[in-house]
Amino acid sequence: MSRIANCWLLPAILVLTLLITESLAAEVQIGRYATVRAIPTDAQRDVMTSTISIRFDASVQTVGDAVAVILEEVGYALSDHATADPQRQRLLSHSLPRSHRQLGPLTVRAALSTLAGPTWQLIEDPSDRLVTFEHCERVTN
Repeated sequence: MSRIANCWLLPAILVLTLLITESLAAEVQIGRYATVRAIPTDAQRDVMTSTISIRFDASVQTVGDAVAVILEEVGYALSDHATADPQRQRLLSHSLPRSHRQLGPLTVRAALSTLAGPTWQLIEDPSDRLVTFEHCERVTN
């Protein structure tokens, strides 16, 4: 081998060894022959991507009731009424449609957007774990 190839061979082997060691360190044995990576899932990193299937009981009468049930499951809450879109209360007080009594499997984000409907935009504040809805004009093409 040439002298140039030899001076790159040792660093390359060292880097590969470190990469393999790092990838193995993130593995946890869960059975005799099975291992899993010890990293959080996408749904654990962003709970709004969690997949849910939900059937609302008879006590859930309004869109706001349904939104509250879903948000409670993922540890989020509605933003303060004083800082929200003034029309948001109108949305939340609507009767829950029969077609929305059972949702899923959907992501939490998709379920909330479905409950709100096409003229409302879901706004998220992940740092404070808050959501709200803003009314917007529906654009048709």
